[in-house]
Amino acid sequence: MTILRLSDTVDLRPQQIPLFDAFFNRNIKNFLRIAHRRFGKDFEAFNLMWCAALQRRGVYIYFLPTIGQARRVVWDTIGEDGTRLIERIPEILEPKYNSSAQTIKLPNSSIIYITGSDNYKRMIGLNACGICWSEYQDTNPAAVDAMRPMITRNHGWQLFFGTPRAYNHL
Repeated sequence: MTILRLSDTVDLRPQQIPLFDAFFNRNIKNFLRIAHRRFGKDFEAFNLMWCAALQRRGVYIYFLPTIGQARRVVWDTIGEDGTRLIERIPEILEPKYNSSAQTIKLPNSSIIYITGSDNYKRMIGLNACGICWSEYQDTNPAAVDAMRPMITRNHGWQLFFGTPRAYNHL
């Protein structure tokens, strides 16, 4: 049996290490990450999500402001090293990708949904244990209110992140 360690699979930038330390070592479960453009917020959050999904079997939701943006960022964006964001999950885990449903199923049966907060009502009732809110400054605030009860009930976690632009809820 191959043992996969986080340090072997996720190559974080130095400024991203404290978030992973807080989540995995200090059991902090709710975060607000405000950072500049090109910080690597989606890279950081997506890696945190699939690692957390391996630790606790459940449903996870990765929200961007729109469903189209979710597809472009997670499925289509290619990083500086030539690797797409969804390809950050090691092949040894044999993740099952469904690009039409925008889902990723991990070997422990955890499911990650990639969607838009403009379409949040489709996610109600999924009983999520973890949610990432990418580009939170452009997110529909009603989506957060709708998801809060399931996260609270499941003792789950949320990561809000974005870059401030003028005056908004971020």
